[in-house]
Amino acid sequence: MADHAFFFQQVRRVLAPDGISIHLFPLKEYIYEGHVFIPLAHRIPVPAYVNAMARLGFKRDEALVIPGTGDFGTRVADYIKKYTTYLSRRQLVRIAKSAGLRPSFDFTPHFYTAKLRSMFRRQPRYSYAHSSAVDYLAFLVLRYVSSITLILRH
Repeated sequence: MADHAFFFQQVRRVLAPDGISIHLFPLKEYIYEGHVFIPLAHRIPVPAYVNAMARLGFKRDEALVIPGTGDFGTRVADYIKKYTTYLSRRQLVRIAKSAGLRPSFDFTPHFYTAKLRSMFRRQPRYSYAHSSAVDYLAFLVLRYVSSITLILRH
């Protein structure tokens, strides 16, 4: 997403009164860049770094990544600079509020629980116990390794 402010304004425009819109966002703090599977590639979009990490085995199958000219690191760095935008939680909240939306991350703890269950090949649950302290601690840690759910209310 190139322009979060424009996107949130459009969500506000088309969302019915009392409507909600749910989105999955990787945050700026995210460690493992999801497009190319290279840690911190969105924070260090430098061809030499990308190539070094790829040589260490951190990369998606090259055929699936970014077609074009140049070496792998250059293509990935160019792609990340041109086509990705990672924001912090605070930035998302500020932009959503300025568009007239009420943002929350209410579903994020449930998303994390479901994600962890799937990673350990456990059956999904449709009801989760709620603990504010555990939810807060999970958010502090898991936002570095997984996306967050952003709920926008009109």
